[in-house]
Amino acid sequence: MLLQISGELNLHPPQLLRWVDLNCRNCLPDKLQIGCGCKDGGCTFWEWLDPKPTDHQIEILVDLRDAVKALRTKNQTLENSELSYLLDEAQAKIAQLVTENEKATVLARDQEAKIAELVKEKEKASVLAKDQEAKEV
Repeated sequence: MLLQISGELNLHPPQLLRWVDLNCRNCLPDKLQIGCGCKDGGCTFWEWLDPKPTDHQIEILVDLRDAVKALRTKNQTLENSELSYLLDEAQAKIAQLVTENEKATVLARDQEAKIAELVKEKEKASVLAKDQEAKEV
């Protein structure tokens, strides 16, 4: 929906109020836009004509700004504490995995030693079996 605003503002250089698109997402419908009124197509000059904010509006804007700052600070604090918690949790898990890895390494060495013993016993049994065969022959 387009709205044409008319009226004289006694602006110099001559400027005229332009059409304001009330459905424009980037425009504010309660704001007036002025632009250059030169007859040769004009220049690219334009600006919003905003009414002076009331004391109540200024107070609300300041309160909103403070609330946003407080929420950003709180969010940063929560993110930092969450990251710290996650880091502590990850370090505990790493320590647990290192301990389990050390235990697994000890068990693997024990198994290797037992296998080496079994191989030696098998070799001895093989030698004894050959000696036994040699005696029988």
